[in-house]
Amino acid sequence: MRCYDYLKCSQTECPMYGKEGGPQCWDVDGTLCLHHVIEEVRQELSDMEKKETCRLWGCLYYKAANPKQNSNE
Repeated sequence: MRCYDYLKCSQTECPMYGKEGGPQCWDVDGTLCLHHVIEEVRQELSDMEKKETCRLWGCLYYKAANPKQNSNE
């Protein structure tokens, strides 16, 4: 499962769009996240890792792709 499939994203200019292998979106800078709150928070809390921002601020794709991690919260 990839972010663009799960979120039904059509932002072809995103560096993750159409990528089948490799890192997930939370490991790639410059993605065009559909959950814009996460990108706004990342700008304010630039010392926080992107993955942690996605987890803490409720990215739907992050939660779907990491069900075991989310069950411990």
